[in-house]
Amino acid sequence: MTLSIRPLTGDGSPPAEGEYAQACEVSGATRWLYLSGQIPVAPDGALAADFTGQCEQVWD
Repeated sequence: MTLSIRPLTGDGSPPAEGEYAQACEVSGATRWLYLSGQIPVAPDGALAADFTGQCEQVWD
């Protein structure tokens, strides 16, 4: 059995840094979707200055 791993990135998301991926689809005998955590970065790479702003960015 051969496994296939496909990194996924959502539309309008900031570019990944390093080997980070928002999600990965792993296909073989079955198909799995692994999700990563959310980061408080706007699509333009800006980081909110305070905790409240960062929380709002994660949920937008």
